[in-house]
Amino acid sequence: MTKHRYTAFIDHDLFEDMKRVKALTGYSINKLLNRAARKTLDEVTFELKMYQQQRDQLQRTRTHV
Repeated sequence: MTKHRYTAFIDHDLFEDMKRVKALTGYSINKLLNRAARKTLDEVTFELKMYQQQRDQLQRTRTHV
């Protein structure tokens, strides 16, 4: 798997929380960011799928009226 370098601006309080989690778990900041990104992508993908299903259902309803 290739890696991509991306510079990001993270809110100070959020970064402090990440450092606390790092101290408690031993996970690197990079691992925490990757986990958060994966969860976010999964959530957004699920939401988009649900919106598409709702649009399809409305479209089918309109064509049957």
